[in-house]
Amino acid sequence: MIEIPEYHDCSGGTNDGEVCGYCRNRAKDYVNSHNREPEELKSQIRTNYRRNLDEDVLEEMAVEKSKEDSVTFNEALDERWTPKTENAVRKIPYDFKPRLHLCIDNFIVKYGGWTKSMATAHRRINQAVEESKLDCDVYPHALRATAVSKMASKDVSPFALMSLMGWEDLDTARSYIQSSDESAAKELREKLR
Repeated sequence: MIEIPEYHDCSGGTNDGEVCGYCRNRAKDYVNSHNREPEELKSQIRTNYRRNLDEDVLEEMAVEKSKEDSVTFNEALDERWTPKTENAVRKIPYDFKPRLHLCIDNFIVKYGGWTKSMATAHRRINQAVEESKLDCDVYPHALRATAVSKMASKDVSPFALMSLMGWEDLDTARSYIQSSDESAAKELREKLR
């Protein structure tokens, strides 16, 4: 089983205990997009109140809202290692196909595991693509979507897909399941013969 933890403290940086560059950059992006100056917030406040506010009151409200919503770099770093939803914390089996099981076990033996950073995952996937001489763009999320589409085409239930992928919403799983005359006929033959 591959375990997706509730919390993972990144220490994949170049110095012992330092966070990796990928996580630092994502935290910086979060701070830059999340923290807004009072001036930016004034029009939002005006819209929400739908009436004329005294300029001093508006300024005070904007400053307060800016302070309330602002996030420090360290707070953003703490958020980097928490899953988006409760369902994202899960164990993913990989022994359902002997070849997959063998590939993952060989990967672990060859590389001794990996440091669990997104940048490392991208580098390892790029190396695998290069070694396989594939001529296409391959990245982790594309592999995930391809795997889900393949599972859905093999009639894996939306509930199993939800559990496996860590989705909270059944509609996300349903979006991968294509209905067709052929799949309907196949299911009827399998279940009603």
